[in-house]
Amino acid sequence: MHTDPIFPLTPFSLTPFSSDPIFLTIAAKNLATEMTNHNVQQSNLRGELPITRENVQNNTSVRQMLAQRGINRNTYRRRKISKNWNAG
Repeated sequence: MHTDPIFPLTPFSLTPFSSDPIFLTIAAKNLATEMTNHNVQQSNLRGELPITRENVQNNTSVRQMLAQRGINRNTYRRRKISKNWNAG
């Protein structure tokens, strides 16, 4: 069984990541949170304001990176709404 923590495989999939937008959103949020956790420890940040600034900066960075790669959650949302509308 594959146990690589960087590229986890589920029993239901042979690909490391799902193309489902909800999983992508969760993964992006987790990445930003882990970046914040890492930087809080590395920089010994204390208090709500410095940690909040770090968190906002990391969320912004992750969103910018996704946008640079052509991934925009609003695009997924519009596609899903359109798909549901046309199916009904």
